[in-house]
Amino acid sequence: AHADHSVRIPELANKFPEAVVCTTQETLEMCFIQWKDSLSAFSRKERTTGEKPPYTAGDIQRMVKEQVQVIPFWHRVELPANVTMLPPNAGHILGAMSSFFVQDLGIGKKCSVFHSSDFLFDNQNLIPGAPKRFLPNTEIGTIVSEATNIGSPAVNRKVEIQRFIDAVNEVLRNGGRVVIPVFKIHRAQEIWEILLSHGIPISKVFVDGNASELFGIYQKYTSIRYLPKSQIIRNEMFDRWKRWNSGDPCVILAFGGMVQERSAAWHNTRMVIENERDAFFAVGYMDPCAPGGELLDAITKEKKEIDIGLERFEIKCRVERFALSGHEGNDGLLYLAARARDRVIFTHGDGKRVREHLKNAPRHHFHGVNGKEFLL
Repeated sequence: AHADHSVRIPELANKFPEAVVCTTQETLEMCFIQWKDSLSAFSRKERTTGEKPPYTAGDIQRMVKEQVQVIPFWHRVELPANVTMLPPNAGHILGAMSSFFVQDLGIGKKCSVFHSSDFLFDNQNLIPGAPKRFLPNTEIGTIVSEATNIGSPAVNRKVEIQRFIDAVNEVLRNGGRVVIPVFKIHRAQEIWEILLSHGIPISKVFVDGNASELFGIYQKYTSIRYLPKSQIIRNEMFDRWKRWNSGDPCVILAFGGMVQERSAAWHNTRMVIENERDAFFAVGYMDPCAPGGELLDAITKEKKEIDIGLERFEIKCRVERFALSGHEGNDGLLYLAARARDRVIFTHGDGKRVREHLKNAPRHHFHGVNGKEFLL
């Protein structure tokens, strides 16, 4: 249900009206929120540029009525042209699934494709990881694998969580405030659960963003702790100003995982960056070109200043990254890739890192750049 996977689905459904849109119930419920936000963004863009939206609310209703098929994990779906699809749990976020396609070509021959989507083998606090045996016991012709963390070192998740909690407690003891940029789907809920399950008082943890609806979906399907209204920063101007001017030590889970401009994370980062007692903690993937990635890069290169928006800021707060991503690490990616008979196509990753990996990879490993075609 993350935006980079779901926002354009109604547009694709319009283009291919005979297509079946397979999804889990959890993903569908969260997609409704994504699509609603997208319609608002399309409307704003149309007013300023005149560009027509790629789809309308009516298109979404038609798609859900005529094309969407809600399926549970591991439910076999029969598709045209003798194709079957099996959807294992991907372990990335609530409702996320991988897809295993098999086409019977007759005379004992089959073509098979496994598409990992985003996946993680490790269990998270709220959802189980993808089972290591989530691939059927059969030869797989082509594997299309995500590559977000390709080339990254292996990390012990339990050790990393404890390091994160220790760092949060240290900042709070010193009277500081911790800003944690989070994606509104799953990363916010997962970090909320990690904080509370490791003893951080609920009175000190706030969520800056329109959180009620998404947390409600997680309460429906997981064991997440309840998010009281008192811990939600609702009115962006008043509530945020009130929270920051109180001066009380706290943790703020701010929507806008990349610290994109004008997001809650963007505003909160500007508030902490020049305060020595405060901290900016990254807990997931950061696009190097987004403000969050630029801040992490500035720390790596020991820069003293950074531009956020049109303003220049001194970097005085504590800046740290914690490997709590919902994406599988390098070892797991290679474990998956080893199952392919004919080829592995890496997508959803930094092109430079993928190409660097491919220098020493087997010859049947490829970079799945946009627009490139592969004959199966």
